[in-house]
Amino acid sequence: MQEKVVLLLHGFLGTSEDWVPTMKALAPSARVIAIDLPGHGESQILQRHKNSEQPAVTVQLVADLLLKLIYHITNGEVVVVGYSMGARIALHMALNQDHKIRGAVTISGSPGLRDEASRRRRIAIDKSRAQFLMCCGLECFLQTWYSGKLWTSLREHPEFNSLVRTRSKHKNIKALAKVLADSSVGRQKSLWEDLKHLKRPLLVVAGEKDAKFKDISQKMRTEIMSHAECGSDGPKGKELCEVLIIPDSGHAVHVENPLPLVRAVRKFLLKLY
Repeated sequence: MQEKVVLLLHGFLGTSEDWVPTMKALAPSARVIAIDLPGHGESQILQRHKNSEQPAVTVQLVADLLLKLIYHITNGEVVVVGYSMGARIALHMALNQDHKIRGAVTISGSPGLRDEASRRRRIAIDKSRAQFLMCCGLECFLQTWYSGKLWTSLREHPEFNSLVRTRSKHKNIKALAKVLADSSVGRQKSLWEDLKHLKRPLLVVAGEKDAKFKDISQKMRTEIMSHAECGSDGPKGKELCEVLIIPDSGHAVHVENPLPLVRAVRKFLLKLY
């Protein structure tokens, strides 16, 4: 029997520790691996360019590195599960057409920004945020970061204060700032057009209270389905892309309401293997 392997990718400011409850829940179903993405936890950034202003931690680069890592992890295929920034990486990996990717689950993720003007604006915003982080320190940055509309429901969650305390333990602020600027959704290639070439099953997850990413999720499915129905090799229609809206949760689905998410991932694994 083929080994079931799940690779978990956290979001910005997170670490592999974010996934411990999920790993325990999925352990009876698969071999589950969570890693610290570059600049987070124990993963360092090795500067490739003498000029530190050059992007060194782009979403595409990290996706490519993880694909290489997978070949060392298992002889079989892998299901990639990513949250937020990790979801953007997971989507890149799913669209890579690499035979090692069995399928992907994106949680509160996006294929990027469609137009150049929006990308330029977002690059500027994230560069400014990175400078603010370097200038004012992590504690002040976290207060500002989590005051945003995206985190309204998370702020009401009983684990919110504990989560912020955990986030404040990051030691390398410079690395976090580098990731924030380099991995900006404005820097990544828009994957909207690439969705038509999707060959691997994709589960797109968003929180019920996260209006922005609920909308993105439905648009992703529409884009994928419109091309899948036209006829191509591989899974068709509903088999190729499914959208799941998790109740009683916002952007941080895996924190706010993890049980329905775990059940959905288990079901997805059963469908794939």
